[in-house]
Amino acid sequence: MQVTLNVLAEFCGGLLFPGNALGMNMFKSYGYVTTSQALTFAQDLKLGHYSKVPPRVMFAGQTIATIVSTTVAMALLNWQVTGIKGVCTPEAVAKFYCPGTATFFTASVIWGTLGPSRMYGPNGPYYVLIYGFLVGAFLPIPVYFLAKRWPDNKFIRSIHIPILLSGGLNWAPLNLSHAWPAVPVAYFFQVYVRKHYLAWWQKYNYILSTAFDCGVAIAAVVTFFALQWPGVVISWWGTNIVSVGADAYPGTALLDLPEGGYWGPSSGWH
Repeated sequence: MQVTLNVLAEFCGGLLFPGNALGMNMFKSYGYVTTSQALTFAQDLKLGHYSKVPPRVMFAGQTIATIVSTTVAMALLNWQVTGIKGVCTPEAVAKFYCPGTATFFTASVIWGTLGPSRMYGPNGPYYVLIYGFLVGAFLPIPVYFLAKRWPDNKFIRSIHIPILLSGGLNWAPLNLSHAWPAVPVAYFFQVYVRKHYLAWWQKYNYILSTAFDCGVAIAAVVTFFALQWPGVVISWWGTNIVSVGADAYPGTALLDLPEGGYWGPSSGWH
């Protein structure tokens, strides 16, 4: 579980460069992406430790992969922008709606163009959200003392506030259906198998996890270029469910827009 400096970098960048979305994005990229990549590499080193891969070999492999993937990603990005009809719009071919890109753009508007002072300042419509920093700083304190008071209580000792608060961030900007399928699988291996078959879990669990990730990636590439992109249609529940409800209509609102035309208090900032 990674706790990066995403929101904090946006907040500081917006204060330093008010009204400058590009400047805020540059500050965010250096402040957030750098720490995110460092944490990801530390996570991979841990996986290499479990898989008996030497750190130098892991570092060399990741360095080469980074250079190759950057080149491939830029070429693929250029192809997507010029070759996919309606890319990053609700009318995009093959559902290329770009939810992650839309989230990054929305953040640049909120934190850069408008700025945190106008959005979360004393006269801003969402000033109450600033208290989230205080709530997040306070919540671990009672859990710590409860664990000290009842050290043998497994439930209390299993409460981890940063994981509870940051877990939901991994779902955005997608919905719960993209995260829930992993829950029963993770519970089976990390709880049941680890408890009853510890030797197998220690030797094969993380290798199997890597194999699942690689298998999904390879299957996605083959499925897309062999079936979806040429227009081959396979109709069954698993392929049709994504065209029902909010998944079929990006930007679907949970509630209707009020008559005033905006969300927030009726006085102060509009």
